[in-house]
Amino acid sequence: MANEKKINIRLLIDKEKNKVLFAESDKDFVDLLFSFLTLPIGTIITLANKETNLGCMDKLYQSVEALDHQYFQTEVCKQMLLLPRSASEDIHPCMFENVKCLCGKIMNSTLELGWNTYFEDDKLNCAFVNGIGKFMITDALEVSTLSAKTSLSILFGFGINDGTTLEVKNISVGLEEVMDLLKQSMLSKTPMTDVFLLKQNEINTEAIIAKPLNVMFQSDTKRVNLDLFVRKSDKKVLYAVAKADFLDFLFSFLTFPMGSVVELFGGSSSIGSIDNIYKSVEGLYHIDPEKLERSKDRLLHPKIASQHGCKNQLLQIEENTGMIYISKCSHCFKNGLVDICCRHGLDRAELSLINPKFIDTVTLKGGGFIRDSMVFMITDELVVELYSQISSISYLNKQCVPFSDLEERSVTVGEQEALSLLKASLTSKTALTSVFCQSSKKRTRG
Repeated sequence: MANEKKINIRLLIDKEKNKVLFAESDKDFVDLLFSFLTLPIGTIITLANKETNLGCMDKLYQSVEALDHQYFQTEVCKQMLLLPRSASEDIHPCMFENVKCLCGKIMNSTLELGWNTYFEDDKLNCAFVNGIGKFMITDALEVSTLSAKTSLSILFGFGINDGTTLEVKNISVGLEEVMDLLKQSMLSKTPMTDVFLLKQNEINTEAIIAKPLNVMFQSDTKRVNLDLFVRKSDKKVLYAVAKADFLDFLFSFLTFPMGSVVELFGGSSSIGSIDNIYKSVEGLYHIDPEKLERSKDRLLHPKIASQHGCKNQLLQIEENTGMIYISKCSHCFKNGLVDICCRHGLDRAELSLINPKFIDTVTLKGGGFIRDSMVFMITDELVVELYSQISSISYLNKQCVPFSDLEERSVTVGEQEALSLLKASLTSKTALTSVFCQSSKKRTRG
């Protein structure tokens, strides 16, 4: 595209190994990398045309896409899962289509409630990183401020003692490169080399091997029940049967910002190079807090966007509550029914969106995405469809599983199982088996 904005960076390349050692850039490129942490998983899958290869997530997304609207609480619920907003967008005009305003009319306009009145300095225009300066980004997306000591240590680490094998390359990063870099950041430990030198999107399986969970769990979390149908001969989960409460939890993965996923796993998500971006934010803030003064929490503790949370959430992830903009219908604008009290101070700007997960017009939080009366079948790869006896029998026939080799198990999913399932969904093609059968084998052996 002729008017497409480009970001210029410089690469230092090891010619013999055809590998990016590191890049130099202004803050624009760093802002771009940091923005990956704010993107919900569903948005990433959308941007990647449903080809992220992130465990079972593409299949989960496609299942939401394929389900009929009648199985959701409202038509907007499906839209919220397929096109989830980022909490960072809550400072911008936002509106759900086909949702009723409190006055009863359909919302069709947005009102700006004076954001620029409070922040008229240049810091608002800096995205995530404040100020000016150069940054160094390694092949694995580790970001640091530019210094001779840092760059030399990297060169010595690669066994490079002189510049005869080195090459400098100037790169213009446009939309295509951004999309490739986003995708590879989820899959690879060498995304810069993959995108700018190899021009490939191959999966580095070493980069997505899940590590054991090392997090603290609460004992008073919610729990949901799940029926598993397991092939006895190899302990593989063929499918599960679950009600709406489990589907709400499972589909809610699509609303999670990537940074919140890393935070849930204590900075060790095993997802490509995303952990390095997250730790780079921590490192930069520790060295120079002013560089990330306004954005640290948005990057290190990103929340689910307003009204995207659900009552059946099993994990400790927050929903954004502070709003600067509120959607109203044109009827309210015309009749002066819009509350603009937040112009008098940010402490009074806690506004709430109408919750589109409810049929009635309410501003309550929570609610669910799926109708309570629904029962679904979920395969090991997280393909979801409405449950029926005939469908389940047909699936078993396709898998060539004799009924005598089938075992039914009932399991309870709490916070620990929920977190394991999130990790398996991102790093495995057999999510249910990874969580519910492999772990049971380990307990038996112990």
